[in-house]
Amino acid sequence: MNQPSNDDDKVWVGYHVVCFLDILGQRDKLKQWPVSLDTSEPSDEFISALKQTAGTVRSYRSMYRDFFDQFGSQKLLAQRLTPGKQHTAKRLMDCSVSSQQFSDTIVFYAPVTNSFGDISKECFTRIVQASGALMLAGLAGGAPIRGGIDVGLGMEIESGFYGPALVDAYSLESTIAEYPRVVLSSSAVKFSQLSSGFSNDRAMEEWFKELNAKQESFVCKDSDGHTIVDFMGTGVHRLMSGHDDFLEVGASAFELVTREQERFEAEGNLKLAARYSRLLEYMQPRLSIWNLEQ
Repeated sequence: MNQPSNDDDKVWVGYHVVCFLDILGQRDKLKQWPVSLDTSEPSDEFISALKQTAGTVRSYRSMYRDFFDQFGSQKLLAQRLTPGKQHTAKRLMDCSVSSQQFSDTIVFYAPVTNSFGDISKECFTRIVQASGALMLAGLAGGAPIRGGIDVGLGMEIESGFYGPALVDAYSLESTIAEYPRVVLSSSAVKFSQLSSGFSNDRAMEEWFKELNAKQESFVCKDSDGHTIVDFMGTGVHRLMSGHDDFLEVGASAFELVTREQERFEAEGNLKLAARYSRLLEYMQPRLSIWNLEQ
């Protein structure tokens, strides 16, 4: 699936899953930084602003990687595979993600082909799962994210990722998402629906197909027809259930969105009020999953 470039440096161009995430509200918070620094102790206001900006970006990058490492197919495989199938489990879960950051934007990317040459949905699934968990945590913490996920061509270079998949993921975030949500491209949706053709190894192909059939969905159709990460759905609820106070995270997320919608409406910002109303329309039918009432 991957093909070498024409250059002598052996850079490989291939299909990747790319997640482009923007942390919203950072520009206003950066305005709280002082114009200049003197030799005295930094003010409490500056320390607070630093935590809300650079601290938030570093924290989100770390949380995403933690979610990525925790999620995936481990539990499904632990229930299905015997200790003697460790090599099979390793091959099914083989996955690595890289990231790059500029300002308040973080990009996560991974090849869809694992190190054994199989076309694997493991990285794609983990990226979607981690995006959902971070989406929920961001809303609960008052620093929401907006993003896009694409599956397309690109290459990994020293400075990060380069290729059309990055451009398409950015376009989803900047022009389609519009408010806190993570939107999938048509190619990402098509890849998520892949049900065969994973491996040339017949035995591994059957394992990949069985694992794929048992993996629950973490995406859904939004009211405008776009496919999004279902961050309030049953899948993310199950993943987050191992964390302390996870139900409170769902409640805090819903409270923030409700509060922001009311604020925008009171300020006469009809565009943002309408967008947050759409976000509430997505969240309200899922409140019962989190033991919440409308």
